[in-house]
Amino acid sequence: MPFDNLINRYETRTMLDAVVYQEPKPSMFRSTFFLGGDIYFSTQKAEWDEVREGASMARYVNNRLEVEATEREPFITREIETPRFQEKRVLDLASLIHRSAGETIYSQTTPADRARATLERDLVFCMDAVDRRIEQQCAQMLVGGRVNIIGKGVDTYVDYNLPLQMTLSGSSQWGEPGVRPFESLTYWSQILRERNYNPNMLLMDLKTAQLFLDDEDYKRMLDNQRMEMGRIAPAQITDMFETAQYFATFIWPGLGHLDAYTYSGTYKNEANEKTQYLDDYRLLMLSNEARQNRILYGAETIVDEVTENPVWIEGRYIPEMFIDRRAKTHTTMVTSRAMAAPQFYDSWWTIKVRSEDDI
Repeated sequence: MPFDNLINRYETRTMLDAVVYQEPKPSMFRSTFFLGGDIYFSTQKAEWDEVREGASMARYVNNRLEVEATEREPFITREIETPRFQEKRVLDLASLIHRSAGETIYSQTTPADRARATLERDLVFCMDAVDRRIEQQCAQMLVGGRVNIIGKGVDTYVDYNLPLQMTLSGSSQWGEPGVRPFESLTYWSQILRERNYNPNMLLMDLKTAQLFLDDEDYKRMLDNQRMEMGRIAPAQITDMFETAQYFATFIWPGLGHLDAYTYSGTYKNEANEKTQYLDDYRLLMLSNEARQNRILYGAETIVDEVTENPVWIEGRYIPEMFIDRRAKTHTTMVTSRAMAAPQFYDSWWTIKVRSEDDI
């Protein structure tokens, strides 16, 4: 029997409920690692001057002498063409004569009321889609050091040339006989400390976390009651890291104190396939400075409806609405020109600790 036939159309309905499912908007990477603020530009290109001043130390000098002046470090102007991305929804105005989902059968809502409510939902839908794309950019920059820009009429990428990224291979991979993960962590943390960054956080996928659970050396250290070498105690996540989950605290000679988190968030890629923000066997070792990355916004060009002249608008969201009187449609579109950018690009490690092909 068709489902529609189960509805008694003569029954007085006092309330209906509309179930609208939309996946939650993720923001773990952006909310945690992009605290350096948003920067807006009046052009489509985002530029900034990068100055790398050395850690100069004042020099001893005789009472009657002066030291030579320290040369100023030259600055490098970096430029990124901010990519353009959009979300769009079209509302068929003729459909507004019928009740919307969630309205009672005897609703007195007018088509104009329905239009306003639907357009508000469409605008929020489009802005959320923009935020999801920005979150993907943030994750790609941190995890792989490269943002892929693939879409309608565009197929390119931005490579940040991160200096601290590595892929383990062969017998050096974690999980291979004789390989001790904590020796690797100690070595990587020392490289960060040589650059004057103090690592204090590990972010990993669940498969990498399992490698720690299987590490016999670490399990023996945890069982030693006379030494405090850390703890493995999965716990409820704090607001700070959104949907990441606290996994363990690692305390190791030469390594210091690292809080470890796992993350399993996913998104749909350009081929509509479910993709992990943090791929399998991926480890990020981060410092406080690694949380100061930025989002750069380029300006978008639109045509003013009154003057019909082009104008350039800066902002996180550039909303536009169009009415096609012949087709009786109302289009809502939101455009953004955002681009993730590192602040201290050498303040974290991104490491592939094992190849999935070798499993």
